[in-house]
Amino acid sequence: MKKIIIMCAVSVIVLTGCSVNNGKAHVTTSNKKNNNRSTISSQSSKAESIKHINVVSIKNIESLEFNPQPLSQKPPVKFYIYNAKQKRVIEKIVSWLNTSELTKRDEPPYGKHGYPPSFTVNLKNEDSILVEPAYDIYTSKDKWGSFKTSSPVKGGIVVEYFNHSGTPVLNSRMRLKSPEVLNWMNENWKLDVSSK
Repeated sequence: MKKIIIMCAVSVIVLTGCSVNNGKAHVTTSNKKNNNRSTISSQSSKAESIKHINVVSIKNIESLEFNPQPLSQKPPVKFYIYNAKQKRVIEKIVSWLNTSELTKRDEPPYGKHGYPPSFTVNLKNEDSILVEPAYDIYTSKDKWGSFKTSSPVKGGIVVEYFNHSGTPVLNSRMRLKSPEVLNWMNENWKLDVSSK
């Protein structure tokens, strides 16, 4: 009987310190001696955590430049908004971007990993948006020191905004889940180029 009473008391204490805000569970604890408060945030259920963002509006786009092989001497493949066929390709990609699932804000820069394909969306105001595959980075240690390894994120892409001078916009780099965009960058772009 004592165990049941103690469990009920603990449940009441925990529940009074919990609240749900914007799809995340927030747990607040307090220290009675100095009344300090700390907040711990954690993801709630997967259905609640899915967030879609508007990456870009089609009306703001001038062109899209796709670079399938960054180290090659070939120029990027360009799609222009004023060409009807090419505009359909841009609209398809923008639709995928705008229905992507936001999985991580403030994605840290991690450098290039085998120079993957990427594309740049050029805006009418001369700003741009870079889209590239996402990677998870792991730091390991051995007897010679520490080193980093990476692995591609399944269906993951990274989006980063740049101003008209080519400087990254502060805290704009984020990870999205978009298998369609990743598949297009890896293979399906060839279909759109051949019908260009």
